[in-house]
Amino acid sequence: MMENFPDRWIVLTVTLEDKTTYDKILSGWKGGYLDGDSWRISSAIETIEEADDKFVFMTQSGSQYTCGKRRFGTTMLSASILDKVMKEMDATSATVAVNTKYQTAG
Repeated sequence: MMENFPDRWIVLTVTLEDKTTYDKILSGWKGGYLDGDSWRISSAIETIEEADDKFVFMTQSGSQYTCGKRRFGTTMLSASILDKVMKEMDATSATVAVNTKYQTAG
């Protein structure tokens, strides 16, 4: 199992042409001087556990994302990736939207 602790994260809801929907996590990490920022889009979310200060998402690939409630949002890099994904989806019959139900004051 791969464990992930992103600096910033959002949940994307993907809707396919046949109206099938699934949620994925777009996560971002801020880099340092020697290593740049990074990002990842997860496989589909299978289970969610909620604690006072975090969500723990388990994905179809077996990865775990522990996401602090106060860290909902994007990094500069993941925001540009989100913009690119949304523009690419415009060319298909699928859609992607930010799922704000996980956004909380923490």
